[in-house]
Amino acid sequence: MKINLQKIIVPNPFVTIFTFVASVALWLFFYFAYSVSLSANGSVTHVAEKVISSSSLMAHLITLAVAVFISLLLAQINNRYAYINTRTFLPTFFFLLLSVFWIDTHGNYLAYLAALSVMFAIYLFFNNYANENGTEIAFLGFIFLSLSVLILPEYILLLPFVWIGFYQLKCLSFRTFFASLLGFLVPWLAVYGWIYFTTKALDYYPDFLGVFNRLSIISFTNLPTLIYGIVMSAIFLILTVGAGSNINRESIKTRRLLFFFRIIGFGLILLMIFFCVDFVSYLPLGAAFFAVLAAYTFTYQRTLFYSVLFIFLFLIVGLFTFYQILF
Repeated sequence: MKINLQKIIVPNPFVTIFTFVASVALWLFFYFAYSVSLSANGSVTHVAEKVISSSSLMAHLITLAVAVFISLLLAQINNRYAYINTRTFLPTFFFLLLSVFWIDTHGNYLAYLAALSVMFAIYLFFNNYANENGTEIAFLGFIFLSLSVLILPEYILLLPFVWIGFYQLKCLSFRTFFASLLGFLVPWLAVYGWIYFTTKALDYYPDFLGVFNRLSIISFTNLPTLIYGIVMSAIFLILTVGAGSNINRESIKTRRLLFFFRIIGFGLILLMIFFCVDFVSYLPLGAAFFAVLAAYTFTYQRTLFYSVLFIFLFLIVGLFTFYQILF
């Protein structure tokens, strides 16, 4: 017996409203049931913590609002660029599923803002397909990437993967490369200008200059967390294989758009493995890429195996969260 995902792929208004209401209700429940909140590292975080503590209700509400916005942005990316050849609610559904149940990220509003900046940059970059003269989009997109680096310095290591993605989108040229560099510099020049005019000193150094000093290979000391990580990695690999079996039948443009997601996702995986100090802060962006992959695979793979996998994914995510709360 197969599960009919059609009601989630193209849900009626009731299912859509229920998904968002349930997400908000669970988010608030977890705030009162699970008090731990992990913030990101970096100068921006230290300043932000003095304004809005990541353990406060306000921080959790801001994080929830940004998470909902990202989920809607994922749907809009597909609606506009059709990397999945149908209107689907699955990217939104999977992102909300992971965001709600990955409770260690709740309150870490800066990590979600960084993820939002990256996803909005991707939304812009897709409009540059086969346009080597798209300097305005490259410039604007890299402003958003720069903002994500301002929040999470390790994200600077994603920039080479973005340029590889530019090449695949056939929009990499000297003009777009130079525009992207200028776009990246704009937020930093604004920050330094503000610091100089308010303090008359330039003794602040960008956090990303010391990224390689924070090299640390991922390790798990908690057995349930290790098992959960292995299971989620296995699901990710299965979804990757399932997506790959269909990608070759897509148009060239769709394949290139999906490659862009995959190459940035690969860079993020490397960050999680080798720069794990801020592992939890990478999870919102990881949830976005996982949602794209899961949505694509489950939209096209309708076999019994993937129906069971869908249930298993839902259960493993939920059960691990309640294990964290209870133990």
